[in-house]
Amino acid sequence: MSGSLDDRVLRRHLDDLEHTDWGPPIFGSYLVTRCHALRKKPLKDFTAEDLRLMIGQSVSLGYLVPLALDRLEADPLCAGECHAGDLLVAVLSAGTTDRRVRRRIGEVAEAVEPRLAELTKVERKAVTEALAKFRAG
Repeated sequence: MSGSLDDRVLRRHLDDLEHTDWGPPIFGSYLVTRCHALRKKPLKDFTAEDLRLMIGQSVSLGYLVPLALDRLEADPLCAGECHAGDLLVAVLSAGTTDRRVRRRIGEVAEAVEPRLAELTKVERKAVTEALAKFRAG
């Protein structure tokens, strides 16, 4: 890992880091209850799927995108539960405006391009479309 987040941060959970408490979910869907539960999970224990899910919901991007980039720098095709490259698609689609973070995303994007042939047609389409939108934006 590149160490973009300090170990003290990685041991904490989002509610603690952001000094908030979402309280109990007010809607019983899987997505809502999962997002609420993940806010209590230490960042160091987040899986690729946890990151994909929360980033896809635009939750706590300032903490989760750098953490996801640490994973993606090690494996640009890192997968959650959807498909190879799904974490990258979530990060590319997050709408991050911070220049340093966008630079890191661009580096991961360059690293993934030679590996696109490893993906299925559907996976490749999802990744290449997200890459194009990221570069245009």
